[in-house]
Amino acid sequence: MLSTIIFSTKFVFGIFSASTITSFLVCFYNNVHFVNPQQNRYRFIKQSQKIYSTLSMVLGQTILIYSVLLNRMLDNKMHNIGQSMYNIALYSIIAEFFYYLYHRAMHTEPYYKEYHSNHHQNIDVYPFDTFYIDKVDAMFLLGSIHTPILFLRFNYYELGLCLYLYITFAYLAHSNYFTKQHVNNHKLLVCNYCILNPIYDVICRTYR
Repeated sequence: MLSTIIFSTKFVFGIFSASTITSFLVCFYNNVHFVNPQQNRYRFIKQSQKIYSTLSMVLGQTILIYSVLLNRMLDNKMHNIGQSMYNIALYSIIAEFFYYLYHRAMHTEPYYKEYHSNHHQNIDVYPFDTFYIDKVDAMFLLGSIHTPILFLRFNYYELGLCLYLYITFAYLAHSNYFTKQHVNNHKLLVCNYCILNPIYDVICRTYR
């Protein structure tokens, strides 16, 4: 059991760290601010404390869940390129569906005021703002990007790649430099509920 917890910890922190570092380096290379340069020190410290509290809970829960379920639900075998591409494509379709439902619900009352409004305090967003969210909000986010595991037979490489891509894009989406998809969600509030693949925004006519 201890070895499983250690492996799950490495898996979770490895993916999250890789996404964070990648996003920071992409911003650095393109001379884009990762943190709001106009934010004062007090505000930065308070936001950092909130993010640390939320991420500690989310990553801790993820490690515990992985320690119990991951070996039972993931395939230990290597897949051919066709099967891997199929799994990754279906991951996007399933994860976006559940994220769309959750995110759109969070933009309705009373859920917006109670759980989601903190994330929208800043209209002009930066990658650092990505995980400035309520803990309840974070749990639904966590659930939506892991729901595909219930329907598909992933191996560790496929799941790791999907999570890496989605977390990295979540960071970069909080920047007007790379894409306006999620930035418009912060500005207009009534559109663009998907993360990476706006398939359900297009279907439901909420894409701007």
